[in-house]
Amino acid sequence: MAKRVWCLSLLAGVIIAAPTLMSGAQHPALDRKFQTSDRCLACHNGMVTSSGQDVSIGLDWRSGMMANSSRDPYWQGSVRRESIDHPESRADIEDVCSTCHMPMSHYEAKWQGRKAEVFSFLPFEADPKKSASAEDGVSCSVCHQISREKLGTRDSFNGGFVIEAPTSPGTHPEYGPFAIQPGQQRIMQTSTGGFHPTEAAEHIRDSALCGTCHTLITETLGSGG
Repeated sequence: MAKRVWCLSLLAGVIIAAPTLMSGAQHPALDRKFQTSDRCLACHNGMVTSSGQDVSIGLDWRSGMMANSSRDPYWQGSVRRESIDHPESRADIEDVCSTCHMPMSHYEAKWQGRKAEVFSFLPFEADPKKSASAEDGVSCSVCHQISREKLGTRDSFNGGFVIEAPTSPGTHPEYGPFAIQPGQQRIMQTSTGGFHPTEAAEHIRDSALCGTCHTLITETLGSGG
């Protein structure tokens, strides 16, 4: 709830937070990319502990606020209201508000050298293929690719996290805190299409990673943008 309250209460003040890209992603084969959550749920459902406890994070995530960050009608309405009130700043408003609510489509736009959009994807059901990354909200593939770089610093706030660059084609690192059995790792890498499960990455549990979006600092726009 904190992210929603901060973003909506301070929408009138917009800071443009350009994403930071790590070096080494100039070659097309090494481009960063995301996968939608359906590629992750294959492994992250039906998981139980030895005592029978259900630990299927996929279903818990799907019903949560992160999965629905872009579908939230209150957020959509607030961005629309700000865009109507400040039409000269519409592109900047959509760009900055999509940083944390539509992070995959936002960063895809940045990598293509353009501002991110919100309403070009709505309604989502009109073109599911085009809007898939926007509709998926704060998806698994975003948080689990965040690098340690800048975490806990002011530069990381306002969605200023850094997506880790692949070191070679087909090795997009996806960080997790647990060791992964070799057989399961192969299944995961095949299911996600070239993402490489990277175990024992403690920064994935660090609140500083969450703070990249959950710490929002804005400046007020003057008259006329």
